[in-house]
Amino acid sequence: MPAVALAGRGPLADVLAGALPDLGVRLTQFTTPNQQRSQGCIARTRPLLVVLTDSALVSPVLNDFLIREQLPHLAVRVRDGRGLVGPLVLPGATSCLRCADLYRADRDPEWPHIAAQLTGSVPHASPATVHAAAGYALSQVELVLAAARRPNNTGPPGPPATLGATVEIDPLMVTMTTRDWPRHPLCACWTGSPDGAGNSAA
Repeated sequence: MPAVALAGRGPLADVLAGALPDLGVRLTQFTTPNQQRSQGCIARTRPLLVVLTDSALVSPVLNDFLIREQLPHLAVRVRDGRGLVGPLVLPGATSCLRCADLYRADRDPEWPHIAAQLTGSVPHASPATVHAAAGYALSQVELVLAAARRPNNTGPPGPPATLGATVEIDPLMVTMTTRDWPRHPLCACWTGSPDGAGNSAA
């Protein structure tokens, strides 16, 4: 049975904790993923996927840990009444959360200061938004599991839409928008040892 780690605390974590076992996975939940002890447990379990929930920003410490340990991870959170799912990061093969953070800083020089203020916060959203984001996240986890279970990872289904991208879900307007995140030239994530500082918020 494949292992999935759920890292975070909040309404999204609550919904996903109830739903992920239905996918036939061995679920381990960590409510304090930024702590060294939790990261040690995650590293020992070697989950197929780490699902990062609720936090507006993924801390650089957690981001670096996941890249260093080569652990695939998927970010799921809400912002401004919308659900954000992705990017799905495959260390060494896709861009990472820090790449997206660096692109934000390129567009807005004030972003590092904004990010510092948001660190540790858990945004709120309507139940509809929370469940829409959680439902779409489950679909992405299903695709990851399907790929892992296929011999040589060949044949359908195709890659998840969140692979190196963020899908923004607006349940009120019934829209879904995808933003691709290429590797940022200043991020060393492909080497397994990302440099620079900052918080990761794709």
